[in-house]
Amino acid sequence: MTTREKILVGMMGLAIVYGAYELFWAPATRKSPRKQVTASSDDTRGFAVEVSQKLANEKIPDDAVYRIEKAATGWTKDPFLQTTTPLSEEKQADPAGEPAARALSQGADFVYSGYLQLGDRKMAVINGMEYAVGESLGVDDLYVKAISSQQVVLGSVKGQQTIRLPLFESNTDRLLALD
Repeated sequence: MTTREKILVGMMGLAIVYGAYELFWAPATRKSPRKQVTASSDDTRGFAVEVSQKLANEKIPDDAVYRIEKAATGWTKDPFLQTTTPLSEEKQADPAGEPAARALSQGADFVYSGYLQLGDRKMAVINGMEYAVGESLGVDDLYVKAISSQQVVLGSVKGQQTIRLPLFESNTDRLLALD
């Protein structure tokens, strides 16, 4: 054993001896007894009735009611997509001028390497980042249009150009697919 190990074992032994002393032989007079607070069931019941009455008399402010109602309704526009155009509208445009087409022609490299589903929510790992449906990739106005376990469809905000990315589970799969 090295000197360091001997010191550590010695300190551990001292801690065990001190703990045993405190547990079995330390004078009990130092320890103060804990006071137990008990409430009668009538006090508890009275408190519950009082709180219930106060809550029933409270009026919820109009702005809080509005927020609650809005939180329960569905979104008409994707909050993650930075555009004023709804996703349902697709404009007709020249595909050669589309950012997605430029990205494809310039050899932009998108790698779909992972798929995650938690309940209804699907997430795709593209270039090491997690994205949900509707989230912008931050590159050439592209967003995630659809996610499945086998592929991801990327869409362009300004047109109907789409990019389909197959799932690559490892670097060797990617190299084989490119050959």
